[in-house]
Amino acid sequence: MDVGLLQVIERRGVAAGFAVMRFNFAGVGASTGLFTEGMDEPADVGAAFEWMKSRDGIEEVSVAGWSFGAWMALMALADGVPAEACVAIAPPLMLYDWRPQVGRIAASATTRHYIVGSNDQFCPLDFLEAFAKAISEEDERNIMTLPSSDHFLNGREDMVAELVLEFA
Repeated sequence: MDVGLLQVIERRGVAAGFAVMRFNFAGVGASTGLFTEGMDEPADVGAAFEWMKSRDGIEEVSVAGWSFGAWMALMALADGVPAEACVAIAPPLMLYDWRPQVGRIAASATTRHYIVGSNDQFCPLDFLEAFAKAISEEDERNIMTLPSSDHFLNGREDMVAELVLEFA
């Protein structure tokens, strides 16, 4: 939650007039509860989505996440969270068996966008391309690759924030 990339996305989103929420998953940082390594964390995304949706004046809610948060955002869609859009920034596909989840993600009507560094060590471009292709042609077209960047996208924070705002 406190990495520079997410802070820049929040600042840029607020400056552009978006309502933005950053949160830790259960059991992470000062959050109560237990961290379950991906089993229950999609429900955290769902709870954050519902809380944002319940706020006065907020009609459309998109979800975005980086690394584990990106994977959990995609899993929340698979569990039925009806987000307007989803921006998955460097989902760590090398760490998860994503194949069983493809059909569940594809069943979501949410438009999905992907941002990845060309040298991502946890989300190699070929993994992301295979994953997106397995979901849909639209997902395959919605990959944005940032050259000369790794998983942490250092020095690309403003560019990533602009893309997130554009996609959301």
